[in-house]
Amino acid sequence: MSLLTPLGNTPKQFWDNLIMGKCALCTMDWEDKENYNCKVIAPIPDFPIKSELKDTYHTYQMADYLMSELLEESNIGKIEKNLSLILAESLPNWENLLYLDNIKNNEDLPFKSTAEWLADRYKLNGWLLTLGQGCISGTYGLGRALRAVRNNEIRDLLVGAIESLLHPFIYSLIDKGELLSNISNPKEASRPFDINRDKEITAEGGALFLASTKQNKETLGEIIGFAMTNEAWKFRKNKPDGYGLASAIKLALKDANSTPAEIDLVLAHATGFKGSDAIEINALKQIFTNSKKPPVVSIKGQTGQPMSVGGSWQIAVALLSLKHQIIPMTYN
Repeated sequence: MSLLTPLGNTPKQFWDNLIMGKCALCTMDWEDKENYNCKVIAPIPDFPIKSELKDTYHTYQMADYLMSELLEESNIGKIEKNLSLILAESLPNWENLLYLDNIKNNEDLPFKSTAEWLADRYKLNGWLLTLGQGCISGTYGLGRALRAVRNNEIRDLLVGAIESLLHPFIYSLIDKGELLSNISNPKEASRPFDINRDKEITAEGGALFLASTKQNKETLGEIIGFAMTNEAWKFRKNKPDGYGLASAIKLALKDANSTPAEIDLVLAHATGFKGSDAIEINALKQIFTNSKKPPVVSIKGQTGQPMSVGGSWQIAVALLSLKHQIIPMTYN
């Protein structure tokens, strides 16, 4: 597992700061910050960038760091040519739009998704999937990895998510979409489940995992169930009763041959929206009825909301919680 997060750029840094209750949100220091309604952001700390990548896209630099860290941590050594890659990215290729004026012919087109670029750089010849379905994408990637490994379609694959959203061009679009908190104090701007919550804060970052049919001493955990549903109700909105989410949870439990009574921790998406946070709780009430009610945690008060990476960070928290036998707080 490799991570890029506002709380730190290694799993240890991320975990230590998470359980210490550090809030990584801050007030932007951009020269044009007065042009934005929301001036609170959640950037990642500086990370090593290889010299040959100094002038390339920020997203590519992030992806290369994640890959390098994963190779070192997982002791993979030489990369197998048939290794597959599933990478989520809410807005694939958006950085290409910054350079359209410099393109003279089709051969100059730089329209490579981050997954394509990473596969080319590391000579990965297996599956290659880019998932761009917004906030759900990172979690969907892990579910797709489960299916592929479980069905022996492939033996090993890399799966993760990446977002580089703190650039004036893309951030201005998010800022105008009425998605972001109006609270100016960074320590109070993202308040999942709180009665005074006021929408979300944009974060950047990424995560990369190695999924495999083999278990060894580096294995952090096992994904045993996954499901998806689609309410097809209203754009960017779910039914208030939480029916769609509850259905997905029930199907995931069935897929895992598990029951609600066996669940010890729920890591919620909860980004601080009044409506969607309540919908998650309504869904969970339909699941945990006659059984114990496990703790429900959201990390977004400390990390902000990184779109597709959110689910990947939550998987990282699940793995680290199991490893350390500690449940993190909900910072709000």
